[in-house]
Amino acid sequence: MTATTDEPRDMTMLVARITGAYGAIEQVISGLSDEQLTAPGPDDGWSIKDHLAHLAAWRHSLIALLEGGDRGAAIGLDQRSAGESVNVEDVDDVNAFLYRRNHERTLEEVQADFRQAQERVLALLGGMTDADLGKPYSHYQPGAENTSDDPVVGWIVGNTYGHDEEHLATIQALAGR
Repeated sequence: MTATTDEPRDMTMLVARITGAYGAIEQVISGLSDEQLTAPGPDDGWSIKDHLAHLAAWRHSLIALLEGGDRGAAIGLDQRSAGESVNVEDVDDVNAFLYRRNHERTLEEVQADFRQAQERVLALLGGMTDADLGKPYSHYQPGAENTSDDPVVGWIVGNTYGHDEEHLATIQALAGR
């Protein structure tokens, strides 16, 4: 996932946006019961827990990107069961796989994973400079099929606060039911 608008150009602004969006989600879920967090949504069946698992998975993908690792393996694509087909070029197909893979995890596992993934992203960013944000995707993923020269900050935004903001309204609606 990449973002193309309103991308911060310095680490201070980026981290503030990441922690702000993450904090907004934590604020919404902090007072909810386990039943509220795991109740299926009315439209697609996704519970708040499913949204948190989804957001955590994409953070793991970002962590792999920044560490030069295998992004697919980071989200479990290498652990597909025999015959399970996932079109890795289709984000909706990948998201459906992530839902199937994470839906049966416990609430405690998902919440811990969401929080740990956030901490790992922030730790990685803490070791980066403002100039690192402008380095291309290909700098972090040499030899990968995606040889984009677009600055990596777009992937950081798209897998952290940009993604959190996309899910926040749904999480708020589910919390209000």
